[in-house]
Amino acid sequence: MAFARILLSLLVLAGASALQLQPMARIAAVGASPLRVPAAPRCQFGQKPDTVTFNIVVDACGKAKQTRLALNFLEEMRGAGVVPNVSTYTALIDACGKSGDVDLAESILGRMVTSGVVPNAVTFTTLIQACCRTHAFVRALA
Repeated sequence: MAFARILLSLLVLAGASALQLQPMARIAAVGASPLRVPAAPRCQFGQKPDTVTFNIVVDACGKAKQTRLALNFLEEMRGAGVVPNVSTYTALIDACGKSGDVDLAESILGRMVTSGVVPNAVTFTTLIQACCRTHAFVRALA
C-alpha cells in the first residue's frame, strides 16, 4: 500500500490527469499489494513515459524496498523502447543496497557496463554505500 501511495503521489507531482489516476487511486484505497500496481505508466493522451519517468518510479521502488518491482520496471522500460541511463542503473543499485542485496547490486553494475552505460562517481558511491549498509566493509574497498 505504501508503494501505491508513493507512485500515486509521484504521478500527481508529474502532472498526471484525473483519468490517469483513477485506477491507481482505487488500488491505493483498497490497500492492494504493491506488486499489483500497474506495471508501468501507460500512454494516454499522446504522453509516453520517458527515461526520467521510469527513473522516478525505480527510485520510488528503492525507497519502498521493492527491489524486484524496480527490476520489473527496468524490463518494462526496455519493452517500451526507453533506454536506461546511468541514473536508472544507479537507482537500481541503490534499491538493492536499501534491501541489503549487495550481490544483486554488483550484478546490476555488471549489466550496466555490458549494456554500454558508463558508471559515474555517484554509481560507485552508491555501490559502496550498499556494501556499508550490510557491513561488507572489505567488499566496499575492493
